Amino acid sequence: MLFDAFGDLNRLMMIVAALACWILRAISYSSPLFRGQWQATTGKDMSQSSATQIAKNLVLWFITALGLALIANKIGADDALDGIVLGFVASFGFVGTNRINESLHMGMENKALMKVNAPYTLLGFIVMGIILST
Repeated sequence: MLFDAFGDLNRLMMIVAALACWILRAISYSSPLFRGQWQATTGKDMSQSSATQIAKNLVLWFITALGLALIANKIGADDALDGIVLGFVASFGFVGTNRINESLHMGMENKALMKVNAPYTLLGFIVMGIILST
């Protein structure tokens, strides 16, 4: 029964959603908005990212889009408002709570990194939710 749900998914929209978040990340972290904060927090230079890391990031966004598409399909999300709600709930409910839990145990460095990553992640999930629900 579970595998029947995969047949109902719009694979093109899953690819579009994954690409949209991947591009959003590239824009966010290449701009002055997040790049400096991220580098200061992690001590890494984003210009050293390899093609393999970039490709893996895209694959992971596709897996995320697959999960959101399954949820959107199951709850009957069919418009932009449903997508916004889905993206917010999934981002905060799954990713946000996990990152908050990690920050409770890993100290200030993780809290600072969470503050850099959280807005981008929330926006990315909302964008994916809208794409997958319309």
